[in-house]
Amino acid sequence: MARIFWPTLAQLRLTAAELGIPNPDSLHRKELLQAIIRIKKAQVKQS
Repeated sequence: MARIFWPTLAQLRLTAAELGIPNPDSLHRKELLQAIIRIKKAQVKQS
């Protein structure tokens, strides 16, 4: 069985801050994940 890694809220906020997402402390987990995924997908498309 594969292990699933669930990042903590603090890790999500740190990643969001590193990616330049404004006010990561005010966002909920789902919103943070969506924003991080959007940015990561855009980075992959650019390369």
